[in-house]
Amino acid sequence: MPSENSFTKIPKEGLPLQEFLRIDHRMFAGDPERHIKPLVDYLAQVHNSGETHGAILPGCMVVSGTGEIDLALLNSHRGHPEKLELPVYYPEGSGSDTAESIARDLKALAAVLHLIVADQPPSRRDRRLLAENPASNSWPVDFIQTIDKMLKGNSTLAELAKSLSGSPPPETPKTTAPTPEPTPELSAEEPVESNPVKLPTSEVSAVRLANAMVGREFSCEIPLPERMLGLEFQQIEALTDIPAGLVLNGKSLIGIPETSGDFDIRIRLLLLGSSGHNYATPEILLSLTINPDPRSLWKNLPSAEDDPFWKPDSAGEWLSDCPLAVVGASLRGRSHAHVGGFRDDDLAMDWIEDGPWYSLTVADGAGSSRFSRRGSQIACKTVKSHLRGSLSTPSDNPLAALVSEWVSEPNDPALKSRLITALYTLFGQAVFEARNAIDKEAALLKSVARDFHTTLITSLVHPVANGSWFIATFSIGDGAAAVVGAPGGTPCLLTRPDGGEFAGQTVFLTMKEALATTEAVMGRISFHIVSDFKGLLLVTDGISDPRFDSDEALADPASWDLLWNEILAVISPSTNLEEASSALVDWMGFHSPGHHDDRTLILAKPSGA
Repeated sequence: MPSENSFTKIPKEGLPLQEFLRIDHRMFAGDPERHIKPLVDYLAQVHNSGETHGAILPGCMVVSGTGEIDLALLNSHRGHPEKLELPVYYPEGSGSDTAESIARDLKALAAVLHLIVADQPPSRRDRRLLAENPASNSWPVDFIQTIDKMLKGNSTLAELAKSLSGSPPPETPKTTAPTPEPTPELSAEEPVESNPVKLPTSEVSAVRLANAMVGREFSCEIPLPERMLGLEFQQIEALTDIPAGLVLNGKSLIGIPETSGDFDIRIRLLLLGSSGHNYATPEILLSLTINPDPRSLWKNLPSAEDDPFWKPDSAGEWLSDCPLAVVGASLRGRSHAHVGGFRDDDLAMDWIEDGPWYSLTVADGAGSSRFSRRGSQIACKTVKSHLRGSLSTPSDNPLAALVSEWVSEPNDPALKSRLITALYTLFGQAVFEARNAIDKEAALLKSVARDFHTTLITSLVHPVANGSWFIATFSIGDGAAAVVGAPGGTPCLLTRPDGGEFAGQTVFLTMKEALATTEAVMGRISFHIVSDFKGLLLVTDGISDPRFDSDEALADPASWDLLWNEILAVISPSTNLEEASSALVDWMGFHSPGHHDDRTLILAKPSGA
């Protein structure tokens, strides 16, 4: 039985199950009560509750630093295989009813347990056969029956091991090794020939290479036979076609694979004797699995245009004929595109020439709310309309005058208090008007506000007389707004990310308790005078989550500089803002494992920045 320190090879964050099994296959099965039984007990508990899992797959499973399967991670994929980096589903679907779904969970568990307890891990082809028809492969038929009994509490791990040690089903075809053909003796007196002498056929071997992936660099050294008979390696000769994109180079197979699948490559080694004679090994069978690029497995199904709240799966906006260059884009996430879902994000922008003021707004509808795409749309349009109505008539809203006074007297507390009150009134009225509009829409549909859950970030940008800029922001929910390239002393991050009790939760505009007090509203407002800056960015969490892996990174100006430079490189070749918007949409398709949400961004930059 392995000791505790057998698992010191595992990093703290754990290893994927299949990668771990390649490190040391046997030590995981050496303590089944600790490492296998919890997995069986977990699935039994799921089934006993009248539910099914739907994603009992090696790709869901991570072995922790102490050697146990991470059941919390496995549970997070329960009923949601689309959360996986590879969108793998059971080959025949999840089942038309509970009984069929449980049966498919059982088949999948059998495949996983074979990986763990078999003397040698089964091949990719064998795992696929097991998932499709467990009685059609070479493993004992009663293995699955024993697992079924274990899930029902009627069998033990000992019986499981016994069922695996039985003989294969009688119908399993058996092959007979070919009779070796006579080969000449190795002799130093033999002349060099164009057709090398074959070495004895006892050297024939089959080798499984490490898996490759389409589009990624691959390099794998081919092991030489243990008995070289004093001969020197010359080269490898391919006897069958090599998968496209790969070549033999010295002792290795290298390249960038172009096609996925399971491949058998037959080769032989050409060897050189000390006296200059040429020899060749018998054929060696190389088995290679090339996995598809994960991005190629995602579907891109159009959303239903006959839906009353349909909107395009991507959108671009920009402001023309104004001093700042303002451009934005929104793209439906892969998780929605894969099932033909809707884009829940939205955006709005405006240049109010009387002032002048720029208003920029992004919103992220909650994917779990059935009308969130409409909630984000209402919020963006309502806030834009209210800000235009309030700021286009300076006599009705003295904000511009207050900003000018504050720039002249930045240390006057009474003046700052009046400015805060004006911002509270302006933003407060805008967001409450947006929430009321959502409430009215919900009432028309005989629905409730939570069906329209949405976040909201809105920024106001105003040039002041001394060449500086006044930037004020209101935010509720996740995502972020930041000013990039501002002088030292000016905060980069303009928003405060909201989090819920659990990971992935946030706060929404449609939650009345989130804005129930004056302090709650004021705590969501920030404002600054910025003497100079490269740009202003507003992003939903579909961009902030993959680009900033912690709250510290989100507040780090250097991290925002990196993002800004990447975006600037994308839009710089554009000859106009419409082209820049289209380039942003294309860029938003970037691949980031585990991050497949809608993505929305608004960018504003001074001329020449």
